[in-house]
Amino acid sequence: MTKALHLDLKKLKARAFDRAEWAEEVLRKYHAAIPNLHDAVAQQLRTLYVWMFVPPTLWPFNIQDVLELSLTKPVSEEICFGDCSSAPFFLPG
Repeated sequence: MTKALHLDLKKLKARAFDRAEWAEEVLRKYHAAIPNLHDAVAQQLRTLYVWMFVPPTLWPFNIQDVLELSLTKPVSEEICFGDCSSAPFFLPG
């Protein structure tokens, strides 16, 4: 486990509703993927990642699901609902 991941999990363990337990898998995926990604892609994912530390009741939508989907599936019609030619990034599956 990287130090950054360890610190992030420690932050979430202090939160209510067992956040660290249900978010650990996506946090691990993020930390594993981020060193291998182009800077522009990493920055977009970082924006979602920062939201993981905001109480879920303040989320405008389910951030964890979007982050997990972004880390596990390439951009496709299924995700961008039609023309994906202007999709901001592609993540290998």
